Formats: sequence, structure tokens, C-alpha cells
Amino acid sequence: MSTLIARDLDTGVVIADRVSVADSRVTRAVGLLSRDHLDPGEALWIMPCRGVHTCWMRFTIDVLALDAGGRVVDAVSAL
Repeated sequence: MSTLIARDLDTGVVIADRVSVADSRVTRAVGLLSRDHLDPGEALWIMPCRGVHTCWMRFTIDVLALDAGGRVVDAVSAL
């Protein structure tokens, strides 16, 4: 998996400095199921993705939905 940085383009503020990309069938299927937490600054970008599930997750997550240009179009906290 590759690692990226997520930044607010309007303010320049770094939202996450360790964004892993789940872009294969296997990495999308596993997602965060093998984890018991995310450290501050960590995130997982699932692509392509039309939805997420939290079955068997051991911690809550915040979810951002992005449009094709990478802009946030929806947000759900503590899912």
C-alpha cells in the first residue's frame, strides 16, 4: 500500500500525514479489520469505494466521502 498526506487545500492544514491507500480487492476487503485503533495522523483511503461497513470493527471511525476531484462531499463522525 502506498502512503499519502491529506491536506485542506483552502487552509493548507494537514489533516492526516499517514494516509494508506486500499486500492486492491484484498486491501479493500481487509480495510481496518486487522487494527484495533488508528494513531493520530493515520487514515485509510479506500478506492474505488461506494460505501463502507463497520461490521466487526473494534473502534469508531470518521468517514469522509470524496468526489472525483478529491473534494469532501459528505462526512460522518464516530461511525
